[in-house]
Amino acid sequence: MNMAAIVCPRCRTDVRWPAHLSAVEKVSFADATRANRLQGTRFAVDHFNMELRDAKSLAFHVSASGKRCHRCGHALEGEASLCSHCKSANLDW
Repeated sequence: MNMAAIVCPRCRTDVRWPAHLSAVEKVSFADATRANRLQGTRFAVDHFNMELRDAKSLAFHVSASGKRCHRCGHALEGEASLCSHCKSANLDW
């Protein structure tokens, strides 16, 4: 499976996801994750056929709603970016 990735300097992990995801799939995953991180992890395993470790990492790096960092709440720029304040990787889907 072709994977896209961003490295999170904060937790020192590669955040990976299938490169072929559509905008609808990304939004569905992000909505599930923002409702509950465990639900988002399960969504990635079930719908994207991801390994549990990668699914968990992906779910924990989805931005907070309103284009805010999942960790510190600082404003974000771009779909996959590092927070300029705390250096955490964020996926703003």
